[in-house]
Amino acid sequence: MRKSLIAVAAAGLTLSLAACSGGGTPTATPTGGATSPQSSATAPPSTPAAAGSLTVWVDETRIDAFKEIGTAFQAASGVTLDVVQKPTADLKTDFIAQAPTGEGPDLVVGAHDWVGDFQKNGVVAPVEIGDAVDGFNKLAIQGFTFDGQLYGVPYAVENIGLVRNNGMVKDTPATFDELIAQGRPCRAPSSRP
Repeated sequence: MRKSLIAVAAAGLTLSLAACSGGGTPTATPTGGATSPQSSATAPPSTPAAAGSLTVWVDETRIDAFKEIGTAFQAASGVTLDVVQKPTADLKTDFIAQAPTGEGPDLVVGAHDWVGDFQKNGVVAPVEIGDAVDGFNKLAIQGFTFDGQLYGVPYAVENIGLVRNNGMVKDTPATFDELIAQGRPCRAPSSRP
């Protein structure tokens, strides 16, 4: 059964991206009393200056979505999100092996039940999201909590709604009522008088 996949390091993404986006290089101001004809209050909005990059590892099912997120985030913050696709089977073990060497990513997207192994191997640190925690599903936050510390932030909660045995039900029902009707055994008309 597929486990609920949630971002183990989405908190790192949120917090790191926020931290990176606010710390750009200061710009020099003109000297000699020269002023710009436009004040900053009337200046047109501009794209933020490049402010570094972060690498995030994702599996093949999330690569496209995270590339879109990266494009939007770069436009808003100037931080480049380098999204790297890793095979699902290698994601967790590669992160544990490579994070201590400095060769791993800044962020990793994976299942909440990886937190225990990540914490035990010393490759994650607790995150603090303050009052934002109230905006998340309590059970999803609990899934990222280990020994009373939060180690990640959920970005999605998934679960299976229905599994169909194609050998028994060949036609996909359009509604749950049709599904229930298909599941009822056929009864032969009674031969009793």
